Amino acid sequence: MIQLYRKEHFTAAHWAGGTTTQLLILPPDGSYAERTFWVRLSTATVEQARSTFTPLPGIQRELMVLAGSVVLEHRGHHTAALRPYQSDRFDGGWETVSEGVATDLNLMCQNGATGSLTHLPLTAGSETELGAGEQLALYCAAGSCTAVCRGELIELRPGDLLYTDEACLLRAAADADLVAARFALPADAGQKRVHRGGDAHV
Repeated sequence: MIQLYRKEHFTAAHWAGGTTTQLLILPPDGSYAERTFWVRLSTATVEQARSTFTPLPGIQRELMVLAGSVVLEHRGHHTAALRPYQSDRFDGGWETVSEGVATDLNLMCQNGATGSLTHLPLTAGSETELGAGEQLALYCAAGSCTAVCRGELIELRPGDLLYTDEACLLRAAADADLVAARFALPADAGQKRVHRGGDAHV
């Protein structure tokens, strides 16, 4: 499975503190509004200096800053000061207040799914191998690179998302920053295709 989603195919929506863009939701008929999903990956801009997160009980979250900086105060738990490509994992049911202006990547998991975000900094002329057999979404945050998957050469530009379970070789002609979102779906998930707001290029 190799699915490429270009930046121009995503649609941003407004929320109280800025904008948000859904990149990926599993299963195909999942809904964030109805909370019927296993995994949701999105980006968001935080344009207010101080905002309170929507309570999401039962959802495990990880937030990674892509630009700017924020301080997340999880009242009664911990506080995390985040700069670009630093992340924080927390329970969506916690009372969370955000201070700072930033762009971030958000991973939500529930109903037996788990996941994690990893920053992949690529230097000019480098190659990075990614193994097969795992659910993997690669988000290009800055710069560009080429992914070689099953013999296909796929150029990733800022804002693009590559979703695959194939082995990939990443090649960077110049410095680039990618974020790898890795998922483990519930045991009864079966083979289902990804669903999100834009058109898929397989």
